[in-house]
Amino acid sequence: MPSGLAAASPLLLLPLLLLPLLSPVRAQTQADDNSNSARLSSAIRRLTQNYDNRLRPNFGTKVLDIGMEVVIASFDSISEVNMDYTITMYLNQYWTDNRLAFDIRNANKSMTLTGEFASKIWVPDTFIANDKHSFLHDVTEQNKMVRLYGDGRIIYGMRFTTTLACMMDLHYYPLDVQNCTVEIESYGYPTEDVTMQWKNGQSAVDGADRVKMPQFTLEHFEVSTTTISLSTGSYQRLSLIFRLRRNVGFFVFQTYLPSILIVMLSWVSFWINHEATSARVALGITTVLTMTTISTGVRSSLPRISYVKAIDIYLVMCFVFVFAALLEYAMVNYTYWGARAKRKAKRLRDASSGNNTRGNCSGDFIDNSHSGVDLNNQRMSPIIGLRIRRLNQQLHQQQQQQQSEDESREEETSIQSCPQQQQQQPEPPPPSSVPVYPMSPHVPYISRPGCYLGASGSGLGGSSGGSGGVGGGIAGVGRSYLRQRRVTAGSLGGGGFDRRHQHQRAAAAVIGSSYDSGRCRSGRECRASRM
Repeated sequence: MPSGLAAASPLLLLPLLLLPLLSPVRAQTQADDNSNSARLSSAIRRLTQNYDNRLRPNFGTKVLDIGMEVVIASFDSISEVNMDYTITMYLNQYWTDNRLAFDIRNANKSMTLTGEFASKIWVPDTFIANDKHSFLHDVTEQNKMVRLYGDGRIIYGMRFTTTLACMMDLHYYPLDVQNCTVEIESYGYPTEDVTMQWKNGQSAVDGADRVKMPQFTLEHFEVSTTTISLSTGSYQRLSLIFRLRRNVGFFVFQTYLPSILIVMLSWVSFWINHEATSARVALGITTVLTMTTISTGVRSSLPRISYVKAIDIYLVMCFVFVFAALLEYAMVNYTYWGARAKRKAKRLRDASSGNNTRGNCSGDFIDNSHSGVDLNNQRMSPIIGLRIRRLNQQLHQQQQQQQSEDESREEETSIQSCPQQQQQQPEPPPPSSVPVYPMSPHVPYISRPGCYLGASGSGLGGSSGGSGGVGGGIAGVGRSYLRQRRVTAGSLGGGGFDRRHQHQRAAAAVIGSSYDSGRCRSGRECRASRM
């Protein structure tokens, strides 16, 4: 056998020699553990064997003090419509029950038990006064625990999610600050039996600085203790108040900025021609409907409250600006076309009464042919078009009345207007040599030797012939339809009469009156004289 192997053999055999000595130690440790478990189990059975969980600790002797501690896990949601918020938190309650003291010499010695043990001992009837709906988490086991100390101190903790009522003041919405509370109190024990207090004051609340919310910012929190007097007695209430400030960034991009742009867009109509009715009306209606949609979206996320909010004032003012831009166009359109219609109607009345008709032997005359164009423009107006039929009827009646009056004064007017030229003009050719041209009854035309009168009335302009030519009314429709024409003596052939005849027909068609080719205004045949 080698010398090295011979030296290592005693070292390999040493653990085998010590193994019988270690077995009693391991067995003693396991026995001690079993003994402790058995002792604690025996103590728990002994404690609960004669324990009445219907009676509070210190019953009939002194008031029981209960300490509260809250750990905020998260703020889940805040609803303005329902006036509530949802929060997940840990609630720990501290009190002392001498009936459960199992080792007074080791007061700090504790044992943690499952939530099932809570059903065997007395626990406070704590509830949340402003609770709407709550549930205890049970994944993977029910989130409850009981920690029992040797001197009888108990910690009872649980994790739950609760929806709490929060009466919000929305006068300054969305630039508002809300105060939401958690109100904890005993349901059945008045202050003569149980008093509650925050454990370690402000330090009783933990986790608030880690809370993150998309809509609000938690500025700070505070705790308070009040006494509530009810018909069944006075109860102590612990309040935890959260001060929440609303984040305005969401409303800037969803409400304020779009509404500002819509108002500015409505002002674009001021630079659009007022005669572009379709463009301005479409722009105004679109902006009004868009503002209505924005207002509806904002109100859908708010409760139906009666008082006025800051966002309501802002949206109403934006709607007023948009609506005023649309109303401005309506006023401009009515003022423009209405005033223009009144002026043109007055001109037509003056023309029908003969106030603007003047005779002139020198061949000059006053042109009122623009009345036909003005009447045509009035017919194109969306406002005056509703009354143009009545206006035409009035004008037709005035023309008929004026026609009867002019027939009686026709001969006298023609003689007085041209006394000298009547003597200088040669005798007209025989009636058989001059062709007869029928004329509209709305054209007051007088044919006298050497006399030329311009006709004015019913929106028709007058035209005169040159010296020695034929004087007569050539119907003109406005400044944009016919120009003032002078027919000289040498140009009034057959073609000249045809053109004049066509102008008369066009004028009669624009005014809307019938073309009567069977008679003249004077009741005689209208003849043209040639030089």
